[in-house]
Amino acid sequence: MKATPFISIITPTLNCATSLKDLLSSIKMQNYPQHRIEVVVVDGGSVDETLQVARDYKCTILSNPLFTGEAGKSIGIRHAIGDYIALLDSDNILPTNNWLSTMLSCLQKEPAVVCAEPIGFTYRKSDGFITRYCALLGVNDPIVYYLGNYDRYSKLSNTWTKIEHTSEDRKDYLKVTFNAAAGLPTIGANGTIYKSSFIKNTNTSEYLFDIDVLASKLKHEGTLTILKVKTSIVHIYCGDSIVKFIRKQSRRIADNLYYTKQGVRSYNWNINKVGYIKFIVFCFLVFPFIIDSIRGFIKKRDYAWFVHTLLCEITFMVYGFTVILFKIGILSGPKSRSKWKQ
Repeated sequence: MKATPFISIITPTLNCATSLKDLLSSIKMQNYPQHRIEVVVVDGGSVDETLQVARDYKCTILSNPLFTGEAGKSIGIRHAIGDYIALLDSDNILPTNNWLSTMLSCLQKEPAVVCAEPIGFTYRKSDGFITRYCALLGVNDPIVYYLGNYDRYSKLSNTWTKIEHTSEDRKDYLKVTFNAAAGLPTIGANGTIYKSSFIKNTNTSEYLFDIDVLASKLKHEGTLTILKVKTSIVHIYCGDSIVKFIRKQSRRIADNLYYTKQGVRSYNWNINKVGYIKFIVFCFLVFPFIIDSIRGFIKKRDYAWFVHTLLCEITFMVYGFTVILFKIGILSGPKSRSKWKQ
């Protein structure tokens, strides 16, 4: 009889006491043996109740002097002792009490596969309108919908990605293979579980950029096979705060520009140039976004669809403005985390 695998859950934190408590509570509710779960909280200097919450739930607490989530993941992975390592952000929640057992059961059936990821985001009527919108569209960043490299099921497109791939339906999961020419969806975070031996060997720098991990493997080997498990995960992405959405989009593009310039990023964001052109044209025309909102609303009656145009236009302006500031040298580094809070 196989021993129950030990799993390490890595969660970077920074001033996120409330959301962290929800995540840890959902872990405690798992029907998976609790003595085979290690939760590693890697904190970037929280000044709220985050650390007390982590202590209350008996987490392993590590310090993150570089503050960012990517640095926290790298630190956590180096200290993890599990057979498998799950990357869960502090704003994730496990939606069912069999989530861990389901994910690990699928991975154990495919010993040659290095990771598994939920196929969707959990839709909950009680969540804020931006969180519901992201769950329905299958993205956290609306531009990736038009690039086609999203990695969660979208009610609008009725698929979980537009990246070319082959797929075998194994009842509880899809066994999916990508090739280097077609590229890779933005796989890697929000509930992705890796084999420890793989992720530890991959984690060779101060930062662990989750969407780069598998992109590097695909680039070097030419093909990559992963599992998309037929389950979902809650991602409380901005709730109903437009201000928080702007702040996160600004952080996302500034960090990406900086670390790409430093040569430490490997995910190919330029594989679909037509998608960028389409998004820009839609931003000027506006009505294609409105049409997509109406199409989404017809498929799932939720008024959260109608924030789509606004969030796309915000993304266009924030990304464009930040790129210009980098080009002219006004911005030259990643976004400061000194006042960050979830």
